[in-house]
Amino acid sequence: SSSTLIGGFNRKWGLPLPQVPALAAGTVVVFKDTELTEEQIQQLQGQGIGDRRNEGFGRIAINWHQKDIFSAKLPKFFIGVQQPSISSTVQPLARCMAKRLLRQRLELELKKKVDESELQRNPNGKFPISNSQLSRLMLIARRGLNSEPVSLKPVNDLLHPDNLTKTALAQFRTTKFKQKSLYDWLQEIITDPHHWLERFEQISAVKLSQEIEVNVTDLLAKEYTLKLIIAVAKRATKEK
Repeated sequence: SSSTLIGGFNRKWGLPLPQVPALAAGTVVVFKDTELTEEQIQQLQGQGIGDRRNEGFGRIAINWHQKDIFSAKLPKFFIGVQQPSISSTVQPLARCMAKRLLRQRLELELKKKVDESELQRNPNGKFPISNSQLSRLMLIARRGLNSEPVSLKPVNDLLHPDNLTKTALAQFRTTKFKQKSLYDWLQEIITDPHHWLERFEQISAVKLSQEIEVNVTDLLAKEYTLKLIIAVAKRATKEK
């Protein structure tokens, strides 16, 4: 076996794909005491394995050379996979591209998060929280999103018990969201905006080379936390 680097270009985003390590063509893997049916073999050979199969990667052959005796030897040296180096003249452009790619990943993860998120209805099939409170939450979140710099303080101030009527506070506390109250969920993500992003290691950073690596900053985490709040409240308003 050997390894190589593969890259590519995404026309939709207008960005190059990060170079990632892959098994080189000709790599052989032996499984002992493994049985496969003829149908399974045909399926594996037809579909391939791994990522980016639609681009030609992941092609495999099973029992390609069927010989009773074969010889093998260990390689004399090992070729390590290293990130390519980017010259200083193009580093600003590469950093800009990495930031755009990171935002693309965050937008996709945000959409997935909203698609999986839904406020729980009460036994009557309705949401315990009113549209006016959801609209108020969206308005305050947009205020924090449009401030310079982005701030979670407006949402934090809104959720303070002194700033909510007993009726409004009760609606936030009785509305269930992800096995907890909407009020507790909002408090959780504004207290630690990195919390819901840290679980997705694939979007926490974009590394194009040893010199170019872009991470989710505090401001970026706050920005997408506010966007998540707005999107969840907007979806609930539409469903009501």
